[in-house]
Amino acid sequence: MEAWATVVIVLVSNAIIGAVSVLTVRKQLKHSAEQSKMQEEAQREEEKRSRKREIRDEPLVRLRDELARMAEKVGRGVHLVTQFTPEKTPHGEKVRKDLEEAVEEWEKYIKSGVFLETLHMQFDHNIRQEAHKILYEYHLAYDRVHDSWVGKKKDNKSINDATEVVGRNMVRVSDLQLEIVRLREEL
Repeated sequence: MEAWATVVIVLVSNAIIGAVSVLTVRKQLKHSAEQSKMQEEAQREEEKRSRKREIRDEPLVRLRDELARMAEKVGRGVHLVTQFTPEKTPHGEKVRKDLEEAVEEWEKYIKSGVFLETLHMQFDHNIRQEAHKILYEYHLAYDRVHDSWVGKKKDNKSINDATEVVGRNMVRVSDLQLEIVRLREEL
């Protein structure tokens, strides 16, 4: 009988050890599956945030670039008109040609609608409104330069007004670009 008792004890202990092993393996598999599921969920959330950041970031980057492009075009025209002299000097003719080119570039840029398209892509109403004000003032500066140019004589008041607008808008463009950087960092 003792042999049977030993066999039963061995079988029962092996059954208990096997059951504990199976339960441990099942628990580990369940934990591993849960952890895998949590990692997948975290990865999906990160991809979602990343995509949202990209979607909101692109229009801000484009606006920042367009503000710089617009400022360069107006600034160049105003700078050239301040150098323009109606006398028939080689320097005056070169400035005249450069000014004609600057005016053409500005008109082509405005007619292309790139800035307005970029402006209307913005999510932030305040940024859109400030950028529109900058465009409006640059357009006024351009009109003053153009009026001086069409008249073929230097109108110092118009040129001074345009120069003031360009100077004032340089600060506004920088401030708006800083705001864009701040918004991008928050994304």
